[in-house]
Amino acid sequence: MSSWQALEEEAVRWRDGGRTAALWWRDDDAADAGPAFDRLLTLHRDTRAPLSLAVVPALATPALADRLGAEPDVDLLQHGYAHLNHASPGEKKAELGAHRPAMIVLGELGTGWLALERLFGGRAQSVMVPPWNRIAPGLVPTLPEIGFRGLSTFGPRRRARPVSGLLQMAVSRARRRCWAPWLPLWLMHAPWRTSRLGSSVIILRWTAGRGIS
Repeated sequence: MSSWQALEEEAVRWRDGGRTAALWWRDDDAADAGPAFDRLLTLHRDTRAPLSLAVVPALATPALADRLGAEPDVDLLQHGYAHLNHASPGEKKAELGAHRPAMIVLGELGTGWLALERLFGGRAQSVMVPPWNRIAPGLVPTLPEIGFRGLSTFGPRRRARPVSGLLQMAVSRARRRCWAPWLPLWLMHAPWRTSRLGSSVIILRWTAGRGIS
């Protein structure tokens, strides 16, 4: 089954269930302005799809803030702190894993939030997007304690609210290879189907080639 067929079948399920899917587009690794970022904003305007940028606080530049000053409809989320891998060799990459003391990790997240406030004022949303979509389970309950109200990760979620005061939003990864410029927004893998009719929001992830790995 092609990705288009999977998308069409899922749309039929939503329609038959009397539901309307709202698409929320999350773009990761935002740090600086440039040609790739301009293409992203053009795609956002052309499709009129809601766009949220996961911004890396330690890497975000004044140029990014200046460019976004003309884009008031774009929401800003916090993408970890510095997008650095602290996992051991051979393990999957993670910045918010269990490899360091929780107080150090939480301290960095607090510092990152202050950096976003300095650059963007009150525009930043209190939503955490872990780099590489990985976060230690033990850190999740502490997020509301330091002011976060949302957590956005990859793959099916076990529950909408993993802890009191925190809403978890799962994304599906969009394909980027060899497609027309507008296809990454709509063409995706199928994991979102595992939560059929379980949410009124489908969140798509697409990174606009900024090179953070």
